[in-house]
Amino acid sequence: MRHQECFALKPSTDGMLDVVRKAFLANVDDIYRLADSYAEKHNITVAVKETAARGYYLSIPASFAHNLPNIFIQPVKSGRFVHCTTEEVHSLNARAQENVQDMLLMTHERVQEVMEMTREYYDALASLSDAIALLDMLHGFADNVVSSKERWCRPHITEEDDVLAIRGGRLAIDANSCGLNTRPFIPNDTYAAPFQNFVVITGINGSGKSTYLKQVAIIVVLAQCGSYVPAEEAFIPVRIRCVNDIIFMSTSHF
Repeated sequence: MRHQECFALKPSTDGMLDVVRKAFLANVDDIYRLADSYAEKHNITVAVKETAARGYYLSIPASFAHNLPNIFIQPVKSGRFVHCTTEEVHSLNARAQENVQDMLLMTHERVQEVMEMTREYYDALASLSDAIALLDMLHGFADNVVSSKERWCRPHITEEDDVLAIRGGRLAIDANSCGLNTRPFIPNDTYAAPFQNFVVITGINGSGKSTYLKQVAIIVVLAQCGSYVPAEEAFIPVRIRCVNDIIFMSTSHF
C-alpha cells in the first residue's frame, strides 16, 4: 500500500519526485539482480521478500540453512524458510527505504495542494457531480427501456393512500432478451388498497412466489426513482408503506 501511494501521482507531475522514483526502482532492481547472482554463485534458491517493517530481504529454503555461506547475515528461521540479508542488500534496502519516505512526503505535499485548490471550488464540483450522476441515472433508465423487447410503461404516481395497481407486471430483469430463459415470462397483476391490503401467495418450490414479490418491489422502487416500469399499466402511490398497504406471505402449503 505504501508503494502504491508513492506511485499514485502520474509521471511528470513533479520533477524531483520522478528522480526519486527512478532511484527507488534502480535500488530494487539491484536487489533482485544480487539475489539472482547469489543463487547462481552458491547454487541455492534465493527469493526477494519485502515487508513494511523490514523492507527488502532474502528468503532461502531451510534445507540450505545447515550450509549457509557466510555472506548471508542476520538469519532468522521462519517455517520452511530462512530470512536473511547481505551487506550489499542491506545497503540497497536502506537506500530504497529512504526513497520511499521521500516519495511519501512529496506525494503528500502534491495531494494537499490539489485538496486546497479543490476546496475553493467544492460547491461547483459537488453540483457538477450531482448533475452528472442524475444524467447517468436517466440515461441508464432510458437505455434499459429502449433495449428491452418487452413493454415498459410510464407509471401514474398517485397520492400516498391511493390504490396500488399494476397490470401485466414483470420482473425488471429481462431474461428473455439476455438469452437466459427459453420460455416467455408470464405477466402478473397486482392490486392493493386500504380495504384489500393482504395477499396470500401459494405454490410449490420454484413456482415464482419470490419472483412475484421482487417484481412488485422493484416496480415500486423504479417508479419512485422516475423510471418507466416493466408493466402494461401501473398506478403507484408516493412513499408507499409496504407493511400497511400490502403484505405477501410466501409458503409452499396453504
